[in-house]
Amino acid sequence: MPSRARVIDISFATFLRALGAIALAWVWFRLWQWVLVFVLAAFLAVALDPAVQWLEKRGLRRSYGALLIASCLVLVLAGFVAVSGASIAEQTRVLGNRVGEFRQAVMTRIPKEMQQAGSSMAPSGESLTGAARAFGGGIAGIAVALIVTVYLLLDGRRTYRWLAAFVPARNRPRVDATAVCAREVIAAYVRGNVITSVLCAAVTWVALAAMQVPAALVLALLAGVFDFVPVIGFVLSAAPAVLLAFAVSPMVALAVAGFYVAYNVVENY
Repeated sequence: MPSRARVIDISFATFLRALGAIALAWVWFRLWQWVLVFVLAAFLAVALDPAVQWLEKRGLRRSYGALLIASCLVLVLAGFVAVSGASIAEQTRVLGNRVGEFRQAVMTRIPKEMQQAGSSMAPSGESLTGAARAFGGGIAGIAVALIVTVYLLLDGRRTYRWLAAFVPARNRPRVDATAVCAREVIAAYVRGNVITSVLCAAVTWVALAAMQVPAALVLALLAGVFDFVPVIGFVLSAAPAVLLAFAVSPMVALAVAGFYVAYNVVENY
């Protein structure tokens, strides 16, 4: 009995769905950094909106209140950089020198074969250029996030109504209730993270300065920034501090590691 040939029938609609999924994946791969920038801007806008509303209730137009809050945020950041910029630059130079000395000390104690491999892994001019470009891209991302934040503070309600118009009418009350709850949760989450990050930076700076670890201010700022990052942020902030503490003594390195572990436990639990 002759076997029947199997035919796989794919409808045109299924083909379009698969093509759309591939297109979305490609767009996400190309634009995921900017998507995160817009998500960050949305979080900032939700967190700053209560302050804008407070000014609005006291007679200040919303547009002026949003610009005032954004200007205050920029001025605070610029003032911090102006006050501590020289110290940060000096300690960053110290940080680079100490890391180079640590690497040189390690290279002199390992076999020659591993020394050659380690030399090949040294940062090249291209890698430094790439790092500079990444830093510039980060600054540009922050600037775009601030601009989008101001836009959302000014016109966020109209944007929300425009997006909600795509939802079927019978589901809009549920969407509105969900949006209100999400707004409260996001605002509380951002406020909480800002508070814990500022405390983390302050406590880390005091502890590292007391233990005479080089570049204590830069390491404290790193700890405050990485405090926003769950799980791996603790490791990313503790690793350079422990390495620099070895330049003082192994006991200081052990004490620094113990401090980071203890602070992480206290903050989380």
